Amino acid sequence: MKKVLLFIIIGITIGIYLFANDVYALSNFTISGRLKDVNGNPLQGSISVYPIGAGNFTGSAQTDSNGNYLITALEGLYDIQYNINNFSTPFSIKFLSVNLNRDVNNFLMYTTEYTGKISLIMNSSENYTLKISIDKEPQRILINNSQIDSVSSILNLTDNKWFYNEYNRNLYVMPFRKTLPWLRVEGQWIVDELGRRTTLRGVGCSYIAYGNDAWLEQYCQWMNETGTNTIRLLFQTPNPDNLWNWSDQQNWYDFDKMNHTLNILQQHGIYAILGDSSPCGPEGLIPNYSQYWINNWVSIAQAFKNNPAIAAYELLNEPNGDMTLMGELYRNCTEAIRAVGDNHIVMCDQRAFQNASQILPNMMLDLHGYAMITGGAFAHETGIGAKNWFPEDADLNSTQFTAAEIYASNWISKLLQGRQRFNCPDMLGEYTAYNYSLSSPDVYFNQLLLKMCEQYGISWLAWSFDAMIQNVYGPNGMTFWNDFVTQKLGGPFTSNYVPSSVPWSQTYNICPPTLTTAEPQQFAQEVYTFPALPFNIWNYIDSEVSQLYLGDYVPWGPCSVSIPSIYGQYNYSVVFKGPCKLKVQRWNSGAPYWGTVADSYYIKLGEGETTTVVSNPLYKWIVVYAWE
Repeated sequence: MKKVLLFIIIGITIGIYLFANDVYALSNFTISGRLKDVNGNPLQGSISVYPIGAGNFTGSAQTDSNGNYLITALEGLYDIQYNINNFSTPFSIKFLSVNLNRDVNNFLMYTTEYTGKISLIMNSSENYTLKISIDKEPQRILINNSQIDSVSSILNLTDNKWFYNEYNRNLYVMPFRKTLPWLRVEGQWIVDELGRRTTLRGVGCSYIAYGNDAWLEQYCQWMNETGTNTIRLLFQTPNPDNLWNWSDQQNWYDFDKMNHTLNILQQHGIYAILGDSSPCGPEGLIPNYSQYWINNWVSIAQAFKNNPAIAAYELLNEPNGDMTLMGELYRNCTEAIRAVGDNHIVMCDQRAFQNASQILPNMMLDLHGYAMITGGAFAHETGIGAKNWFPEDADLNSTQFTAAEIYASNWISKLLQGRQRFNCPDMLGEYTAYNYSLSSPDVYFNQLLLKMCEQYGISWLAWSFDAMIQNVYGPNGMTFWNDFVTQKLGGPFTSNYVPSSVPWSQTYNICPPTLTTAEPQQFAQEVYTFPALPFNIWNYIDSEVSQLYLGDYVPWGPCSVSIPSIYGQYNYSVVFKGPCKLKVQRWNSGAPYWGTVADSYYIKLGEGETTTVVSNPLYKWIVVYAWE
């Protein structure tokens, strides 16, 4: 816990030591303690709690004979005034805008008068600017026994600085805040100022962090305990003239809101990824109003270019439409950010790029890896999820566990391939569970994803765990993640750095030799080396006589192959060889994941046996999975 020792010399000396107990927020809170001097002798006085700026107090208490006091108040911002009666001259000090979001015990540790001087030590874990009402300007202030400088204006107030406003007699002190190492891209890795490979481990937050300070404090403390280090703060480009649709004003970027939230994160050593989630499409922000999007990012860059607590700018969440155009817009936006002197990492959707020459310095990529293997929140809307993908299986649960292995392997191998192909970091930018039972295949899918990410040094960012914690589990919602980390991942993460056992250069390509030109041939080596679950399907494909479709969108990887027809527009054939068991799905509506499964069946091949699966004009897609 941070401890701040602050001495103020005015002709008398005031020492203030700031601390507050770390307990979980309640609906009502107490301000309690014992007024005493440095030797433990009780002092007499009164304590009053006021709504900020108000004359009428919310609560007050006189000390008893032992100096004890107790006040109860609802959560909120208050001014707290202490009046001490024991000194030669009555002494009073008021602490302004104290955020009462937890029980506070011994806020004032001791107060002592000696040789015409008064010394106070006070306890608080407040991480923001301290505001103190005091009659005279201090001559000097020390924090942790080191003198800090004053500034001439509150606008110049930064870490370890103070300002005294002689007109309202308020003292403003900004304690030292935790500083995080600057991050940058070096080849395929995220590294800090010392060149140490860093893993970003994120657990959501989206829009929930703003304005929920007490909850966010708990959330950050819980993140510290489990070793996660990154929060994603989403926003939308402001749309005051209502130029595009699907714009939510309460989510528009706001400097004050963002800056306040970043300060809280920084105090807990938590990185932030700032992400624009504005809508795309003909009626959305992108591409028709892309200059507004670029201008907003320039505004953000001007405000936060010197803030190391921001790990990256996620320029646009899940863009759609013309991805070649999106790649150009990504580069235009990045160049505009760099033009104002901001060199933060920028993060872009991998689908917008075709080769490494398009990647700008200090740029990383991400993919969103979902499986929805247990149906998920959207199964009733689109027919996706394992219950619809494998409807004929009697043993559905076993099927779903196999599906979890397939999709975890496919997503991680795509990230590894992207990292090598583009020579930059490739992050698992979203994933989640829709079933929070620790024995569910959904949780198994998450377990596999994160274990593989840790194995290969891939950064990851969960979606919706914060919503689950706040809305599903309520006050004790963090239990799920604690249990998940302990029981499924082997315990809390103990370091932000990629272990030395992970090689700097890795080759786990999954693209096989192919007759198409969908993928560069230089990535066609070592296809059989990726340790996929349940097994690597490319060891059971006769690639010399197969025509393979390797498009980026539909499911394919070390565990599955997609064979398109799109009603006769394509003609592909894939030859499989035993011994193995395969599962075949035929989709008659839409592409895999968004469409629906027409039927499915198994193929079991013995040693030396082969079978050929070809495009079928009756179906849009056929997907073949490694099964057992």
